[in-house]
Amino acid sequence: MKKITSIIVLTCLLLAVPCVGATITVDSNGTGDFNNIKAAINDSNDGDIIVVNPGTYTGLNNRNLDFLGKAITLMSTDPNDPDIVAATIIDCEALGRGFLFLSGEDANSIVDGFIITNGKGDLGGGIYCEQSSPTVRNCIFSGNNSKYVGGGIYCDQSSPTVRNCIFSENSSTLYDGGGMANFFAASPNVSNCTFINNSARDGGGMCNRKVSTSPKVTNCTFINNSATRFGGGIFNSESASTNVTNCTIVSNSASSVGGGIYNYFNSTPTIVNCIIWDNNPSEIDGYNSNFTVSYCDVKGGYSGPGSGEGNININPLFVDPNAGDYHLLPASPCIDAGDPCHAYAGQTDIDGELRVFSGRVDIGSDEACPDVEVTPVGHDFGDVEVGTSATTIATISNLGRANLTVSSMGFTTGSNSDFSITSGPNLPAAIEPNVFVDVEISYSPSVEGYATAILEITTDDPDESVEEVALGGAGVIIEVPPSQQVVDILLFIEASVNVQTLVGSGPGNSAEGRLGALINMIEATGDLIEAELFEEGCQQLRDAYRRIDGEPRPPDFASGEASAELAGMIENLRLSLGCE
Repeated sequence: MKKITSIIVLTCLLLAVPCVGATITVDSNGTGDFNNIKAAINDSNDGDIIVVNPGTYTGLNNRNLDFLGKAITLMSTDPNDPDIVAATIIDCEALGRGFLFLSGEDANSIVDGFIITNGKGDLGGGIYCEQSSPTVRNCIFSGNNSKYVGGGIYCDQSSPTVRNCIFSENSSTLYDGGGMANFFAASPNVSNCTFINNSARDGGGMCNRKVSTSPKVTNCTFINNSATRFGGGIFNSESASTNVTNCTIVSNSASSVGGGIYNYFNSTPTIVNCIIWDNNPSEIDGYNSNFTVSYCDVKGGYSGPGSGEGNININPLFVDPNAGDYHLLPASPCIDAGDPCHAYAGQTDIDGELRVFSGRVDIGSDEACPDVEVTPVGHDFGDVEVGTSATTIATISNLGRANLTVSSMGFTTGSNSDFSITSGPNLPAAIEPNVFVDVEISYSPSVEGYATAILEITTDDPDESVEEVALGGAGVIIEVPPSQQVVDILLFIEASVNVQTLVGSGPGNSAEGRLGALINMIEATGDLIEAELFEEGCQQLRDAYRRIDGEPRPPDFASGEASAELAGMIENLRLSLGCE
């Protein structure tokens, strides 16, 4: 057995990927494999997944968590569910950090789906990362503090992947990077993150310093971060070559200069496709640095050093900045105004929606896309009499911020042909934001039995291009008693006469008398049926039918648009009675 295990381990090492391992559970109430996170990490091996149940994890064994170089995944029960993330809390109680990465961890060392709060350290309050490059995603860093740099995360010669995270209310007491600090050749890939209400001396949201530091900051939002000196949103210094792409940097502040971004002392950042708006005291500034700004919407405009092509100075038209909604309105000038030559393959915006929509990227962290919703997702018509029809409405709504194009609607292979689209938009159809269109669907059963169909609607929604409506219904033959059929025929005659689709036939005053005679025949049939004189009833119906069948002999007693339907009703009654 030992030899076999050695072979497996060797195979994993040769493949340079983590082997599929065990799943380890942690629950603070003791129902998991472990009741604290540190014990689970210590017991784990490469490839293991540690699942932490919701709860608040405190104490010595739930802070300063060291992965020890292991390629393991530490995750909440559902990192993609905000409610689960909000309920899975690592509370460091201001007595240490959340995590330490010190042993060369790579992207296969993963932290996924936690709140990391009340962390405290000299360098890095939430996470300290040195010469390591883990993956951190779907996490919220809240209320963490560093004495010197990196209130949320500190990176030293490290290149972690940080994605879909929120940095809120983190701070550095003495120096830099309230949300995140990257030093000494750190090159993290930070994407789809929000930095809000973080504070520091320099770089309230993020600080990037020292030679060869080259973070990639993509599809991120920096809101209301503050610095007591430079760079309320982002601070770049000392040869840092930060790439800032498709970010929204709004309402940040600095006591000196560069409320949005400040570039200092030989830094060479590249800033592309960004909204830099309402920052104080200046949107973007620099000293002794060489930076470029292109395809950005900068309040007041930008024509300083490094000004490139494509920059604009127009209100970006956010949905509701007072309520913290920095999505773009449909009329925003930032839509389709970004760099058309940049590479965006595989990128998503701050909401996880695919870039690029409609041919050219938008400026800022939000890509204005359509968002289709079809309601209901299913409908059962219930029992419908064979030969009749029932209808329902499916509504196609555009909940997004760009026009939605409906390219096709139809039933999938195998759908019953008794279902049909009876009305809807002409295709292709463009639906504006916050507008809906109705599609009428009909079910007209031709035979008895249950039938199903799936209506497929294809749009240019980048996330859900095909929507389906499941349909069902039962064709039934309803047996109407002959006595009721007599009543229905008399009511039909009355209604038809009232709207003049049935009139008496014959010369002069005889027309009204003949129509009355026809009615008398039907009434007499009803009396005979009640008396169970069915043969005599059949004779009355035979005579009545001949007086409405459209044949010249004997002459009809009534005519008009309703005469053919009346003849059919009389014939159906004859069949119900079994007349020859």
